Amino acid sequence: MKKEYLKYTAVYLLFAFEAEAVKVDVDMSFYGPERCGLRGIQTLRFHEMEEDLKQSPIKLDDDMPSIELSAMEFQPESKFVLKRSGYRDQPLSEANNKSVKERISALATTHVTARFFQRVIPTLSHYGLISPEMNFNKLSLTITPHNDQCFEKNASYTRTGRIGGQGVLNFCSGEFKTVRLFDVVAHETGHGLFDALNPEYYTTFTDGSLSKVASLNHPYRAVHESFGDWAAIYTSCAIAIVQEQESQVGDYLNGTEFCMAPGWEGPGTCLRTPTSYSLARGCEAHNNSILLTELMVEAMRGTYREVVDSPWFYSSSLQKPKMALQYFQRLLISAIAKPPSFTSLGGFSKVLQSTQDDMSGTNIASVDDFSKVSINVREYVQDRFYEIAQDNLNRLLDGELGEGMDRCAK
Repeated sequence: MKKEYLKYTAVYLLFAFEAEAVKVDVDMSFYGPERCGLRGIQTLRFHEMEEDLKQSPIKLDDDMPSIELSAMEFQPESKFVLKRSGYRDQPLSEANNKSVKERISALATTHVTARFFQRVIPTLSHYGLISPEMNFNKLSLTITPHNDQCFEKNASYTRTGRIGGQGVLNFCSGEFKTVRLFDVVAHETGHGLFDALNPEYYTTFTDGSLSKVASLNHPYRAVHESFGDWAAIYTSCAIAIVQEQESQVGDYLNGTEFCMAPGWEGPGTCLRTPTSYSLARGCEAHNNSILLTELMVEAMRGTYREVVDSPWFYSSSLQKPKMALQYFQRLLISAIAKPPSFTSLGGFSKVLQSTQDDMSGTNIASVDDFSKVSINVREYVQDRFYEIAQDNLNRLLDGELGEGMDRCAK
């Protein structure tokens, strides 16, 4: 496919900024995650400051400079044209139209994923769960949606800067476009966010020798891979709540299994599920990571179900799916922010448990929701929520899932 199309843009994608600083409505379209009722093309609207748009740390590669963060909406029927000064607009082919939409979708998915994680950092810092120096202020991600240097079904995050979170998200081109899958894009974005927050986990080469983190089966890498999957799961559920589809999130949390990257091998298939990775498949980081991802998902689901059934959470103002999602997102971010020193996922599970202890007694679980509860029972309701969440995580770690956490100890 000719790369000429990468300089094409849609007629309606042109956006003129005002001279003075203003807020603008930004519509972002992307291919949905096929989770929580989000199928097909999704569009979110954000109210953004002009300068934030111009200085966004998330950008497409230089092949398509005409698409800006302020103009990223498309629909199935959207048609694109090549605009050249002094020439008549030239319509794009069907294949090139698809490629342009894939680029916009990748940029939107990356931005939306980052947004849902960036917004929680000030709260975690306020309650002392992460240090003030830990943030995404130096995040700088360049997206290469159609990397023709790799032809397998793959995608990757590669650090290119001197500090964490400065890197490239690569999505391999070929007959199968990994960039079309929401989970794949959000997963790789998760790697970039993780690297920005705590660079100690990232695989690096130092002085020409392989660092201790670089091994393909090191538990640090398994935590990195699990965080990528969690980023995709959390973001898709958070989008559904924003789209006022909270009941769909409740249905997902009532489910029994999760599917990463639906459609990987065709309809009804997944890239990863808890049952798709058995102990016989070894300790490679992607395989090992599924244990931690399953732990987080099942603890979140168990917490949600118990909260729904508890009379202490009867208030209709409490968004119970949101409470469970936020708590476990904040737990995981706070845990990975700590300096890593474990030798297995079992060691990291202890970090999760100690982080839960740190969170107890704070308002970190879901400040907005608990503030809606009558003040005379608010403290008890909040404490009860923490107890439920802790009990669900500990129960899983005391069972078969927890026993498997040490199988790949270094």
